[in-house]
Amino acid sequence: KVAGIVSESDLILSQEESDLHLPHYLNIMGGIVFVGSMKGFEERLEKAFATKVSELMTPDPIVCHDYESADRVAKKIADKHHNHLPVVDADERLVGMVTRADALAALVAEPE
Repeated sequence: KVAGIVSESDLILSQEESDLHLPHYLNIMGGIVFVGSMKGFEERLEKAFATKVSELMTPDPIVCHDYESADRVAKKIADKHHNHLPVVDADERLVGMVTRADALAALVAEPE
C-alpha cells in the first residue's frame, strides 16, 4: 500500500519556507502570545530538519487506479496541481506512476 509520496517540493525549501524565524508575537503580562498560527512554522521546521523519508513525505497521497480512464487521471492531476500520481491496483498495491506528460500523451493519442 502507498504510505506516502516524496516530491521535489518536499526536498527543496522554497524561499518562503527557508525563513525559519519565529512568527510575530506579543509579550503580554509576562507571557508570549503568537500572532497567527504556529502550525506553518512547525511544519517548515520539521521539513528543514527531516532525516527520514517519513518526515518528508506527504502521507496518504492521492492515487489513481490502474482501471481509470486517461481523461479521469488527467483531471485528477490538473485539479490537484500534481506532477505525478502513484498508480495502484484493486488491492491498493503500487503498480506504477503516471506523470502529467503520460496523461497528456494518452489524451492526444490517436485511437487504435
